Amino acid sequence: MFNKIKAFTLIEMIGVIIIIGMLLLIVFPATVRLIKGNAERKFNQYYDLIEEAAILYAKNRVDDLGGVSGTGCIEDITLSDLISETSLKEFDEEGIVCGSPSEFILSEYDDIDSNFDYVDIRIRNNKGKLSTEISLICVKGKKVSYSKLIEKKGSCDKYIAEAKNVLYDDISKLTTQTDDNINYFVTGSNPNNYVLYSGKLWRAIGYNSNNKTIKLVSNEVVTLLPYDNTSSEYYNSNVDVWLNNKFLSTLRTPDLYLYNDNWNYTTVSNSNKPAETNVIQSKVGLLNYYEFNKVKDYLSTNYNWWLSSMASSTNTWYVTNSNSVSNMQVSNFLGIRPSIVLKSNITYISGGTGTEDNPYKLDGDTTGNSGSFLNTRYAGEYVMFAGNKYRIIETNNNYTRLISDNTLDSITTIFDNTTINTYNSGAKIGKLLNEEWYNNLSDTDKSKLVIADFCPSIFNNTSEYTISCPVSNTINIIVGIPKIGDMYTLPTASGEYWTLSNFTDELINTISVNGTISGHSIDYVSGVRPVINISNNVKIASGNGTSSNPYILQ
Repeated sequence: MFNKIKAFTLIEMIGVIIIIGMLLLIVFPATVRLIKGNAERKFNQYYDLIEEAAILYAKNRVDDLGGVSGTGCIEDITLSDLISETSLKEFDEEGIVCGSPSEFILSEYDDIDSNFDYVDIRIRNNKGKLSTEISLICVKGKKVSYSKLIEKKGSCDKYIAEAKNVLYDDISKLTTQTDDNINYFVTGSNPNNYVLYSGKLWRAIGYNSNNKTIKLVSNEVVTLLPYDNTSSEYYNSNVDVWLNNKFLSTLRTPDLYLYNDNWNYTTVSNSNKPAETNVIQSKVGLLNYYEFNKVKDYLSTNYNWWLSSMASSTNTWYVTNSNSVSNMQVSNFLGIRPSIVLKSNITYISGGTGTEDNPYKLDGDTTGNSGSFLNTRYAGEYVMFAGNKYRIIETNNNYTRLISDNTLDSITTIFDNTTINTYNSGAKIGKLLNEEWYNNLSDTDKSKLVIADFCPSIFNNTSEYTISCPVSNTINIIVGIPKIGDMYTLPTASGEYWTLSNFTDELINTISVNGTISGHSIDYVSGVRPVINISNNVKIASGNGTSSNPYILQ
């Protein structure tokens, strides 16, 4: 006899359906999240592969980017180029990264050209949307490095660049006083307007509300120069040429960061706003009398420094060490305090609150890391060598030039005791540094030094600045001393010191504690401030390049 099979009632069927529906409500979102998570992980994995491939591509193309000098840009390349020239593979699944390889383009930052050292590479999809940012890729000295700039956020079709902090937005919030479209910082109470750029500390003095640019002035005097040899006109003066050649070369990718601004050097008799009679356009300049007067209370230093405003045909205004304004003939040597203007799109993501101890740090303009080469760093940063603190004054493809932060303890000497009136290994001061001082170094420290050319002067007998040193005048030596016009050849607390630069055919220039440059005979006694050249294969072990935490070398 067959058993009767009981059928589901309508109510039971409805109950089963409800239970199944509830299970689907629970399981389906989790399944969708899992699928999306897998897609996101695949995108992240492929994104990392793209980074690796881009770096490998750059390494393979170093010669195309400047040969052994190794400075230059990666031209626009597609992912297909990376696939064909590296181990990068095609996408495993179409659409995982919102498009096929041919629909993504690696493109450079809009303002990049072939003379730049750094490339801001971005990935764009076929709709032109910025999909995500790979990294800053630096090619210098046959070394390629990068730093990831942003986090990837959102689902596959929403991989867009993370909003960055634009420096203008924070700077413009500070209390200001307005003059037309230029907003100047109200002086006093230490406003948070310090910016770190190219290893140098700057202070924002104001911003232009029309084009959203920010004007900065160096927080310190960077060298001593004669304003000019004849005319008080700023354009093409010694200072103008030095700033837009020598000093400009110490800044990180200036065409990317700096605005080509108008610099007003019109003749004035007081601090009133000047007419625009004499104006030039350049990337680096000097503050004029009017600008300084707007923000003078927090620009005080111990040195005299030039302004750009003419006082007469032969005299130019300058700021005294008591922070007042006076004028002087242009042939005198005074301090140089460069001024620059940051573009409106400059961002910072590396931290910083704008204080002197914790300045704003510009996006991509980071300090040296452990293992990075010293010659990738910037003039102004500090280095420990042989137990003494030095500052970088120049970098190139062969060496990094350092100047002792002070004169050697308790060491003073005559320049020579015979007839030698140019620095070399035969002069008494040259023997002291290249024999006695050098021989006291450890073998490890000696191995870091290289012989290099030293130029006695970049000024002729009429105090006119020349961009390059005549080859016939160069000295090939291990340890030198500074010349007039070198970076950070400022007065030191430990006393006067010798320079390479002749005052006349018989007299040698010294720099005194008050910033005076004087000529002395070779039997005069003065201090000694070594200048050395670190090999370009020396790396950083630790430190961040500041005075309180200088780079320690490997």
